[in-house]
Amino acid sequence: MKVVIDTNTMIGHALWEDSIPNKAVEYAFRNGIILRSRNSYYALEQMILSQRFDKYLNHESREKFLKLFKEISRHVEITERIHFMEDASKNILLELAHNGKAEYLITSQKELLALNEKLTTTQILTPSDFLIYHCSS
Repeated sequence: MKVVIDTNTMIGHALWEDSIPNKAVEYAFRNGIILRSRNSYYALEQMILSQRFDKYLNHESREKFLKLFKEISRHVEITERIHFMEDASKNILLELAHNGKAEYLITSQKELLALNEKLTTTQILTPSDFLIYHCSS
């Protein structure tokens, strides 16, 4: 199973151990392959190293998280561009899912969830729905 995980879900995973995003990401790491592109990694790096998260986790721990994420996720080269959304950050995830042939994109972003009908090979699910789908089958 190949999975793309949006930045906000990864942040939830990194910062809140008992959160639904954490449980969804842990399940995906144990049972699948997490995909990243240069742009998706950069977005995660910029967000998680932001000072606004200093109160939750020290800078060194967040850098270790990024290093581990890079080591255990799979890089995907983006060769086909997708432009479904005006917001470039959302297109980054869609391009990653498409180019990496991901079965799932995990996100809580309503704009991305609404695109489920347009993508033929990738199912877009919230972290909660991803867990329900996989833990009930």
